[in-house]
Amino acid sequence: MPVDGPLPPRALLIKAAVAVVVLGLPIAAVGATMGPTVASAAVLAAIAAVGYAPAVPVRTALGMAAVTTGFAALAVASSGPVGALALVAAACVTYGATNLRHEGGLLVLPLLVDLLAVETIDHTAAAVAAVVGGTALTVLVLVHVLGLHVQAKPVPPHLALPHTVLVTVLVTGASALWAAEALPHAYWLPLTILVVLRAWPDLGRRRVPARMAGTVVGAASAALGLLVLPHAVLVVAAFPLAVLMVAYTVTGDYLRFVVCLTPFVVFTASTGAVDADLLVTAERLGLTLVGVMLSAPALALLAGIEGRHRTAG
Repeated sequence: MPVDGPLPPRALLIKAAVAVVVLGLPIAAVGATMGPTVASAAVLAAIAAVGYAPAVPVRTALGMAAVTTGFAALAVASSGPVGALALVAAACVTYGATNLRHEGGLLVLPLLVDLLAVETIDHTAAAVAAVVGGTALTVLVLVHVLGLHVQAKPVPPHLALPHTVLVTVLVTGASALWAAEALPHAYWLPLTILVVLRAWPDLGRRRVPARMAGTVVGAASAALGLLVLPHAVLVVAAFPLAVLMVAYTVTGDYLRFVVCLTPFVVFTASTGAVDADLLVTAERLGLTLVGVMLSAPALALLAGIEGRHRTAG
């Protein structure tokens, strides 16, 4: 649903606002009762469901929601870095397999597994799975009630297999840095790799400059907001940013989505300490640039595979 101009249609913005409110209030309650890590897992489950629910049949969407819930439970129950990384690799393979039905449907599944396997969770696997599964089902209902639909774009096997291998190697390697606490806020590295290294090389190559430009503009906007706005205003500002992110996801406007993403994450995670929040913003900007540089050679390899396939065909 591409659109002209900087803002999506008003009707879509209203639907996106309804979705953010219906999802945001329960997730805020989860954050207050179960902590920010479980709330972040719910956000990732919602993002995953927004990725597949509008494009696939309900039965397939329910299957993807069940897979996401199962991986969440396994991640909480996992022990040790080896088990966590093995589960991340399995999540990458699962994401690659679902691309055969809809490209990017379970894009953030490896990141969700990363979060729950690496971070300390003070709740049972069943409790976290209930939050993740409930979030996914809520998104599924909202998508169909609000009529948020997009066209599925399956990935051909000649791209799906090498893409799965590349994503598994790069994301698992980046996750090892996260698990080892070798980098501050290291989760931003596998996140960047996942969103840039897409199975369609043309799409991925378009996302490289969009990711870099959008992150730079978003980081600058976030820094400006931190410097001039009170902390309470930053929290409120996260709402319209979330609405725009949902709308831009539906319209496929990746550049503007990324511009909104960085300030949204910075504002929602803000502690009120400006210097610390500015440092976090700078670290995320740096990790994004590193993730883009790691993804670029892999995208070139996928483009070569696609070119040879077209020549042979």
